[in-house]
Amino acid sequence: MAPPKRRKVTGDSPGDDPAQDICQVCKSDRYLNPNMKLLVSPCYHRMCESCIDRLFKHGSAPCPVCQVTLRRSNFVLQVFDDLTVEKEVRVRKKVGRLFNKRPEDFLDLRSYNDYLEEVEEIIFNLTYEVDVQKMEAKIDRYRQENAQLIAANNTKAANDDKASRFRLEMEKRERRERYMKHKEQSAKVEKEIAEEKKRVLVEMASGNKSAESIMKEHEKLMAEKEKALAESLKVGEDDGDQVMHPYWSTLASKNAQKPETPFDPHESLYVEEPDEVFDLEWEYAYQPLEWMKKDEASQAGGFRPEITIEKALRSAFAGLLDPTAVEDSTS
Repeated sequence: MAPPKRRKVTGDSPGDDPAQDICQVCKSDRYLNPNMKLLVSPCYHRMCESCIDRLFKHGSAPCPVCQVTLRRSNFVLQVFDDLTVEKEVRVRKKVGRLFNKRPEDFLDLRSYNDYLEEVEEIIFNLTYEVDVQKMEAKIDRYRQENAQLIAANNTKAANDDKASRFRLEMEKRERRERYMKHKEQSAKVEKEIAEEKKRVLVEMASGNKSAESIMKEHEKLMAEKEKALAESLKVGEDDGDQVMHPYWSTLASKNAQKPETPFDPHESLYVEEPDEVFDLEWEYAYQPLEWMKKDEASQAGGFRPEITIEKALRSAFAGLLDPTAVEDSTS
């Protein structure tokens, strides 16, 4: 289906020149008032804080631009310069809270892609005000028909978000612990190196051993210390790879319902040894398959007449291949 045409936006509607940071009530701009803070209403009109406080000081009041009833709490700080982008982000969040199906909720990838395309069409129409009433009715109908699934997927999303934040916090804590351990080990090694240098100087001054033997012993001892330090740091990194999982994520995975598999009426045909029921002959007098035995094009694709014959026999003797039927007959 072709996407709807974009409506040409003019005047005070979303999509005006983003460089014009002007209050649509008092017409003040940032050029004359650099500290002016602009807020955006649910109807996507810019107003400065002074005008908002003045108009909505005593409660709800109509928007000065479009006459929609508003309250002071309805205004939020503008994030994007372009009001069209601001509107799309809010619409996307609103629609995403309801249309929250996951890939595992569909039988195949094509169905999931069609669902995503439908969601994008709704977001586009609401953003550019195309068939708004029709889209709102469609959203309400979807909310009523999929209330349980929406609630379940919202719970899954909340658990996934909590688990993700928990893992990030655990990784951050483990990195900090590894850093402190590395810092402690490094300080310990530096102290041992300083003591070793003093010992070497004392032995050199005493003259009890040759300088060559003292240096060899010193190099050997330093190599052992560096190896021990590297191994201790490696053990710390390996332990840090094992990130704990929060109890709500493991509990949700245990209690998650397994997706139902589609009903297969030929499930009983899939047996490991069908030869116990009937035997396939090497040759069957079936005229429609005779020419395929000599056709090189058919043989090039891997076709064998036995495949068609076996399929026909399986369909004809489907009841005989049912293990439950065999058990009932023997009993």
